[in-house]
Amino acid sequence: MSSPRPTTVADTAGLATLYVDRLLVETTRDVHQAIARRVLTATGQRRTPIGRLYEGITGAVYGGIGLATRALGHGLGRAGSLDLAPDTLAHRLTAGRAGVLAVDVEKAARGRRLRAIVNGLIGDVLRDQASPVAITASVRHPTRSGVSLRLRPDDLAEAFPSATNRLVVFVHGLCEDDEGWSHRPAERGPSYLRVIEAAGLATPVAVRYNSGQAVRDSGQEIASLINGLVDAWPTRIDQIMLVGHSMGGLVVRAAAAYAEQTWWAERVQHVVLLGCPNDGAPLERLVTSTIPVLRRLPEVAPFADVLDDRSVGIRDLRDGIGVDAMLWPRAEYHCIGATLGAGDRAWAGRMFGDLLVLLDSARGTAAQVKADFRHIPGAHHFDLLNHPQIAADLLHWLTPRVECAGGEG
Repeated sequence: MSSPRPTTVADTAGLATLYVDRLLVETTRDVHQAIARRVLTATGQRRTPIGRLYEGITGAVYGGIGLATRALGHGLGRAGSLDLAPDTLAHRLTAGRAGVLAVDVEKAARGRRLRAIVNGLIGDVLRDQASPVAITASVRHPTRSGVSLRLRPDDLAEAFPSATNRLVVFVHGLCEDDEGWSHRPAERGPSYLRVIEAAGLATPVAVRYNSGQAVRDSGQEIASLINGLVDAWPTRIDQIMLVGHSMGGLVVRAAAAYAEQTWWAERVQHVVLLGCPNDGAPLERLVTSTIPVLRRLPEVAPFADVLDDRSVGIRDLRDGIGVDAMLWPRAEYHCIGATLGAGDRAWAGRMFGDLLVLLDSARGTAAQVKADFRHIPGAHHFDLLNHPQIAADLLHWLTPRVECAGGEG
């Protein structure tokens, strides 16, 4: 059986271009024309030569803008825009696609990031259509960017020569990938994965998945990945920590239902939810309630069509995962939320949370997750990907507890 061809820059840039063309060009054109028709009708000019000339000119202008946008999308395939190394410039596409390189998009960080974003926006459609751009869930090496691990004993022993009996699995959020954990390293220091690896308390790994598919589908995939990982791990696994950012927290929670019959489910001792919309995200609720209103007016109805095209993964953020979700049986839950304001009662924090998730939703109380909670003030949603206070917390939870005569020390 022949192996599938690599996902190319042309594949990914082409899909991104179609999405941008729809969002920026077609929607703007439709709104502009709807307003123009109302004005021309109100002034009695729509059926006159002036009205027809106006509509013809605007149609031509937006057609030209669309061509320019698509040309820009093709430009994403050029080596300079993706920082591709010279030795990866192997083959050029033929048949009218000159200038767009048929280079494996996985070879460059920007290519991988673009693919992750496209998957977050329309990943459910890509999966259903068996598109080569659809991301297949995989375990990634913590320090070798873009390297997926084969879940076989020999491969894992080679990748982790100092493998410990404690495993930390990091699960990214919507439109993110495994490299997102290295958020602003020059300012904030090394990623959580590197901090944990340097401390020698556990062995960290990251996963990558298609964040545009349903959260429960992603949870099933992640549970399956961890199952393969622990079965092939070089040493006996005694403890597992799961860390999820944003949607990744919902995926971690959903995975519990699919790991119920596994031997390792009771080895999950810590679940860390960073900015997780346990009770839903207000922005997605706003979008859901806004769409019917937008459809009532021709001038803004095109925006409703664009919003309605969002992936099922995005839609799943509306209500969170629900109170009936299964919990990891022996895990301690740790929820961490951020607010823009200096305190949890500051107006900015109450109104906007971390810009995407409100503090009460991150706290997880209404979702019946009994967890300790840390509030990170003066931070936004993506600051939680790499924050010194959270790094310290992770090390604290991973530090073995000492049993004293009077109880736990």
